[in-house]
Amino acid sequence: MELETINKLYLELSQIATAKTEKEIILEADIQRAEERYLNLGATEGVSRIASERKRQIERHGYSAEHDHLHSKEEFYNAAGCYWHAYNLAVDGFTEMDCMPFDKHPAFTWWPFDWDSFKPSFDNPIRNLEKAGALMAALIDREITKQHYKEAA
Repeated sequence: MELETINKLYLELSQIATAKTEKEIILEADIQRAEERYLNLGATEGVSRIASERKRQIERHGYSAEHDHLHSKEEFYNAAGCYWHAYNLAVDGFTEMDCMPFDKHPAFTWWPFDWDSFKPSFDNPIRNLEKAGALMAALIDREITKQHYKEAA
């Protein structure tokens, strides 16, 4: 075979290997729109704080929309519930030391992820609400994207 023919075949094969299906393109567009919405919210202080926390989760920890699709809805609301409990405990005057170890504390037994990722804020209770809200926002976007993906199928 001539070198030119080999190069053409190689180019065609690489295009086939990297070609995305229409469903994948739609899913990526939905994910991008969801992530852009976080940057454009700012309607209230609470919404802005939740959006900032979600952005931080995406940028610092890689908890992108693609990552979110790897988890169940139960994992999201259980994690959010643990942060809600941390908020209540902190407001009631409990400290981090009062609640250690987290994996043995009854308020946190539902934590669905690796314990290293659970970081409640006892010195700033509102941070726990921001984290819980960001988890719920991620779940909402995950469910909307999933619905769009099903409709496109």
